[in-house]
Amino acid sequence: MRIPNIDNRTEKDIIKYIKKIQPAYTPEWRFEEKNPDVGSALAMIYTDMFYGTIRKFNHIPRKNRLAFYNEIDAGLLPAIPAFGYVTFGLSGAPVSGEAVKKGTQLIADTEDEEEGTTIFETENDVFVTAARIQNIFCTSGVNDFISCVADETELNQANKPDKEEGFYLFDIKAENLQQHVIYFSQAHALNIKKGAWIEILLNPHYQHQVPKDQMEALLDARKSKWEYYTDNGWESFDGQKVQGGRLLFFKSERQPAFAPCEINKMQSCLMRCTVNDISDFENLSLDRIEISSMGAGLEPDMVLTDDIEQNIHEFFPFGEKMSLYSDVYIAAEDALCKKGADIRLTFNLNFIRIPVDLDMAASNVNWKLIMKRSEFKPDKDYDITIEDVIWEYYNGNGWTRLFPSDEYRDTFTTEYGTLGQFRVIDFKCPMDMEKILIGSFESYYIRVRVLKVNNLYKTKGEYVAPVIDGMAFSYDYKEKGRLPEYIYTENNLERKSYEERQLSDDLFFFKPFYTMEQKKTALYLGFDMAPSGGPVKMLFDLKDTITDKLTRISWEYYSDKEWRTLNVTDETENFKKTGIVTFMGPGNFKRSLLWNRELYWIRLIDNGERYNNVKLPVQLPRLLNIYMNTTQIKNVQTNITEYFYAEPQDVSFQCQLLHNKIQEVQVQVFEEGNWVNWTEVEDFIDLNDERRRYTVDRNEGIVRFSDRKEEGLISFNQEETIKVTYSTGGGSIGNLPKGAVNRTAYSIGFINEVDNPSVTFGGCDIEETEAAAYRNGQALKHGYRAVTAGDFESMAMEATRNIYRAKCFPGYNELGSKTPGALTLALLQKDFMKGRAYFGAVAEQVKNYIEKRCSSNIIDLNHFFVVEPQFMEMCVKVELSVREYNQVFKVKEQIENRLNEFLNPLTGNFDGRGWNIGRLPNPTQVLNCLKDIEDISYLKNVFVSAYTEGKFGRVEADLDKAASIRFALPLAGTHEIIISVDEGR
Repeated sequence: MRIPNIDNRTEKDIIKYIKKIQPAYTPEWRFEEKNPDVGSALAMIYTDMFYGTIRKFNHIPRKNRLAFYNEIDAGLLPAIPAFGYVTFGLSGAPVSGEAVKKGTQLIADTEDEEEGTTIFETENDVFVTAARIQNIFCTSGVNDFISCVADETELNQANKPDKEEGFYLFDIKAENLQQHVIYFSQAHALNIKKGAWIEILLNPHYQHQVPKDQMEALLDARKSKWEYYTDNGWESFDGQKVQGGRLLFFKSERQPAFAPCEINKMQSCLMRCTVNDISDFENLSLDRIEISSMGAGLEPDMVLTDDIEQNIHEFFPFGEKMSLYSDVYIAAEDALCKKGADIRLTFNLNFIRIPVDLDMAASNVNWKLIMKRSEFKPDKDYDITIEDVIWEYYNGNGWTRLFPSDEYRDTFTTEYGTLGQFRVIDFKCPMDMEKILIGSFESYYIRVRVLKVNNLYKTKGEYVAPVIDGMAFSYDYKEKGRLPEYIYTENNLERKSYEERQLSDDLFFFKPFYTMEQKKTALYLGFDMAPSGGPVKMLFDLKDTITDKLTRISWEYYSDKEWRTLNVTDETENFKKTGIVTFMGPGNFKRSLLWNRELYWIRLIDNGERYNNVKLPVQLPRLLNIYMNTTQIKNVQTNITEYFYAEPQDVSFQCQLLHNKIQEVQVQVFEEGNWVNWTEVEDFIDLNDERRRYTVDRNEGIVRFSDRKEEGLISFNQEETIKVTYSTGGGSIGNLPKGAVNRTAYSIGFINEVDNPSVTFGGCDIEETEAAAYRNGQALKHGYRAVTAGDFESMAMEATRNIYRAKCFPGYNELGSKTPGALTLALLQKDFMKGRAYFGAVAEQVKNYIEKRCSSNIIDLNHFFVVEPQFMEMCVKVELSVREYNQVFKVKEQIENRLNEFLNPLTGNFDGRGWNIGRLPNPTQVLNCLKDIEDISYLKNVFVSAYTEGKFGRVEADLDKAASIRFALPLAGTHEIIISVDEGR
C-alpha cells in the first residue's frame, strides 16, 4: 500500500500562494517569474527550499516504517543467481568421451560495459560422450504404428531460431510408416506383356493349405492390395479370385506390361501384396511359394523370313519359292520366356502353287523348221514341296533342337492335303532358352529350317509354298509353378530377403507379415555410438508444460539380443516439463538393426498405456530438441576461502568477507586440532543450548557469531582459527541469451564446444528498499500463514522474484474445473516468452514455499496446484479508411503499435497496468482503444480472433468461450490491417 503524503503541496502551489498574498503585504512590489527582480529571485529561492522541507517531511512515515522493519531485523533479500543449461561438445578426436566435473567454471559474454564477462559453474558432473542421436521413432504395437519423429538433420535444424514447431512425442496420429509387404520376383512366369492369368500357390508351414477365410482376406480390398510393377509404377490387377486353394489374378490386354527391374544384378519382374490389416495374417507362416501363369491367343511379336519381316497375320514362312535350308524366325516373348511351361503353337496352314520359271535352254526338244508331232516330247510337270523341317531354339550358345526326336518334322508336308489344315505344335519351353538379336529385334525365338525339299532341282512344275495365317501361342504351367528367384518382405521398416535355394529347403519357413513385439506405445532413440560411461546427461527441451494426467515411462537399452532396464534420473517427470535425464551408460550396449537403422538403441515405454488409444484426446509432450551432454549451470563463483581470528575482547564478533553477493557459505572452526563444521541459522533467537551456530548477511558479506554462546569453542588468539569458504554471484547480469556461455575458464581435455542452448534465467539483483518494505508489510499481514486468496498471492511473490504477478483461484483445480477444496495459483513468469522452459522450476519453488505455510489438508488431498496462464494469441483484423494516400503507412504503424501495447499482459489495458490472469479483452474494448488515433477517417470493422496452444498444436478458440477460460491471458498476435482511401471526403 502506498503511504500518503503529510503535505501534498508542490512548488507551483507555493508560488501560487505567494502571488496571492503579495498584494496584501507589499503592494508596491510585484512578483514576476518570467522577468524576476531581486525580490522575485529571493521568493523563488525560498520556494525551492520550502519545497525541499516538505519532501523531507513527507519521507518521515516512510523512514519510520523502515526503522520499524530494521528493529524487527527485516532485511533486503540477497541477489539470486541466474541458472540455465550448458551443452558440451567434443573435438573430432577419436575418443569415447571426456569428464567434466561439478563446479567447472564457464565464461559468458555480457552486455555490461564494466564487467564484460561473468562466471557460471556447472551444478553436476557430466560425462561428455561422442554419441549422437541419429533417429527418433515412435511405435505402437497394438495400433501397428511406426513413425519417424525426427532424424539427425531435423534435430540440427531445430536449433535455428525460426524452428519452434517441435516434434510431438508418442503421437500415434502422425504419418504411419508401417508397411506389411511381400514382393515376388520371377523373371519368366511374370514376364507378361499381354493378357494372362497369374496363379500364386501359398504353401503354409503348419498345415496342408492356407485356410479359405485367410485366402479370401488376402483378396479383400479393405485388408490387402495386390499389384505388379510396370514402367509407370505399380498397377492393380483387373481381376482376382480364389480357386482350388490358389490365388488367381487377371491382367487384361489393355493394362500395361510387366516391366523388368534389376534385382541383385539380374533383371526380373515383380508382384507385391500390401496388407493393411495385419490381424488376419500375423500367424501366417509359409515354407513354399509357387508362381505360374497362363496365357492364350498370343500373336507372335515378329516373323522373319530370309531376314525380311513378314505380316504376322498371313505369311509365307519359307518364301514363295522355298529352297534348302530356308528358315523362318518366330518371336513370341510372352510365351517363349515361360521356361518349364507347356507351350502350344497353333496356326492355319494352306499351300499356294507358284509356277517355276521356264528355261528354254534347258529344253529336251530338237527344234526344226518342219517337225512331226511325234518329235514333240514336253517335260513332265513336278510339284516342289517341303518334306522335312527342323524346329530349333536359341540356348545362349547356339541353336539347338526344340524336339529331341522326329516330332513335327512333317509339319509342312503336303501329304495331308493342301487346303484348310490346322496345325498344333506342343512343346515344353526349354529351361535354357535365351534371348537373341535377330535383325534389329531382340526376343525369344523359335526357328524352323527346311532340311529336305522334293523336286528341288526340277525346272518345270510348281512350288507348293506353305502359307500360314492365324498363328497364336498359348502357355500354361498346369499347376507346376516356378519358385520365385527372390522374395522380399517389408515389416517394421525392415526388409528381409529369401532366395530360391532357401525355398527349396524342406526345413525352411518364414513369416511374410509380422508386427513389433512391444505392443505398448514406445519411443526409440538411436545413437551412432554407444552412450557408455557416465553420468550421461540429455536435456529434453519441451515447448509446454503438460497439465494432463501423466503416464509411467520406463527406460530400456538393447544388449545381447534382449532389452534390459536402464536406470535413469528423470527431471522431466515423464515428459511433463523440460528437464535433464541422467543415466550411467552400460558397457554392454549392442548395435542392432531396428526400423531399418543399425544403431545403438534406447527405448522409452508408455507403461501407463496413456498414449495407446487413438480416439482418446490427450496432451502430447512437444519436444523442441534433445541436447546431449547438457548439465545445469548457475551464475556463481566458488572456492573462495578466507581465514580469521578472534580477539580476547571480542565477546561478540563478526567476520567481514572480501566480497558481497554471497551465495553458499561453509564455516569451519579449528577445535582441538581439527576443523569442525558449524551450522548456519537465520537468527540466534531460541537457540537454547545449541552451539556452533552462525548467521550470514549475504548482501554485506558478514558472518556473525552469537554473544558468549560459543565460549570455549573459539580460540581467542592471533592464530587463524576460523575458515570461511563461500561462493559469490547472482544478479540480473546472469540473464543472458542463447549462446552467451561459450567457453571454459580453462582447457578441459578434448572439449572444444560450449554453448547454452536456451536463455539463462532467474537472476535477480539485491532487493530494492520499496519492494522489501512492501514484502515485509505483507508478511506482517499474513503472519507467514496462507489462509486467504490474497495470502497465497503474497506468498507466491515472496517465494521467488522471478514472477510478475500471481492470481489465486480458490475452488478450481489445475484444469480450471470447479473442485471443492481445491486451490490453484496461476503465475506470470518473468521473461515468460523466452524462459518458459524454466517455469517448472519456478512453480516448484513457489509450491515448496507455500506448502510449509498453509493448511495440511489441502496438501494431503493433493488439492494445491501451481500453473502458468493459458496464453491466448489475440489476432485483430481492422478495416478502416483514411483521407490521403500519404496517411496509409503512418496509420498502419500506429494501429499495430496501439494493438500491441493494448494487448501487452504487463503494460496493456486502458490503465497501463496490464491484464489480470483470467480476463481477456473483448472486441468492444479493442475497438475503443483505436478510436482516438488521428487521421482515421472511418473505422469500419474490427474482428478479433483468439488462438491457443491446444493438446495437438495451435488451434483457434471461440472468443465467447475463451473469455471464460479460467487462466487465460492475452498476447498480441499477428494483425491484419485493411486500409482504403477516401479522397473525396
